[in-house]
Amino acid sequence: MPLTRIAVGNGALSPLFVGSGRAVIAGILAVLALALTHQRVPARAQWWRLAAVAAGVVYGFPLLTSYALTEAGAAHGAVVIAVLPAATAVVSAIRGRERPSPAFWAMAALGAIAAVKPGILDKFDEDKWADSYADMLGVDPELIVPSDKVALIRQQRAQAQQQAQQAAQLEQSANAAAKLASADTSGQNALTDITAAFSGYT
Repeated sequence: MPLTRIAVGNGALSPLFVGSGRAVIAGILAVLALALTHQRVPARAQWWRLAAVAAGVVYGFPLLTSYALTEAGAAHGAVVIAVLPAATAVVSAIRGRERPSPAFWAMAALGAIAAVKPGILDKFDEDKWADSYADMLGVDPELIVPSDKVALIRQQRAQAQQQAQQAAQLEQSANAAAKLASADTSGQNALTDITAAFSGYT
């Protein structure tokens, strides 16, 4: 998404050229893969299905996203991409005439909402979800890390991240001090002007 946005942003390249270019490159690679693996030519009944897939995957998605990114930012496009897996699962279930459980629809809706508003996941305790799911699958309890040990691991990780941030800040401060120490103060420049401006306050 970011690269497509850069390519079509401010009229740098035509969205038609970018979208078609992606389709052409993908088509060439597909033809080479089919030729190298000696695949059979699809049956007549399969061409309509392939045409329907190609209309969406080869033309629809690349072209429409390229045109959309001329107006919308890459962040908006990323949100749409994040919702696609849930939308694909729902359409596949409907197209295949399947009857998923209510849990499927609940998770699909939750995933779609979380893609747009990630803060909703704060409402759920992921640790309890993992424990309940593992218990439902019959996972050996010895394979599950106890809660107190998980808390210790997270605490150690947080401390390590804090130490890394402090080390990075100290390095930046040291680099700034080194640059100031090596600055030329013999002639007139911005540093000497600032020093002269505040010299009367000492």
